[in-house]
Amino acid sequence: MYTALANPYRQGFFPDCPILAVSGHWCPGCGGLRATHELLRGDFGAAMSMNPVVVLVIIPLIIVGMAWWMLAAAGVRVPRFTISTAAGWALPAFLGVFWVLRNIPALEPWLAP
Repeated sequence: MYTALANPYRQGFFPDCPILAVSGHWCPGCGGLRATHELLRGDFGAAMSMNPVVVLVIIPLIIVGMAWWMLAAAGVRVPRFTISTAAGWALPAFLGVFWVLRNIPALEPWLAP
């Protein structure tokens, strides 16, 4: 709720990205807080422009994980969660590729926050 009400665009209100501060390059999470803010306010287009990976991958994974955890905590029998080795490597590899692509100057208009 706090992320929806607070203004992440105001300088100094939320912490700056340490990777951006040190290297000057966007990390895979840069713009994620602003994307979450825009999603909570109902602006899907603005959220996608801030960080499409957070909107399409990270937030859905968090929602599914929390739902699974709450059902298990409530005593509902849920299937055991397992992840394959390939899937375990796929997400970090995908984030690494996204990290490189969003810092290519020609792609910054579409991938940079």
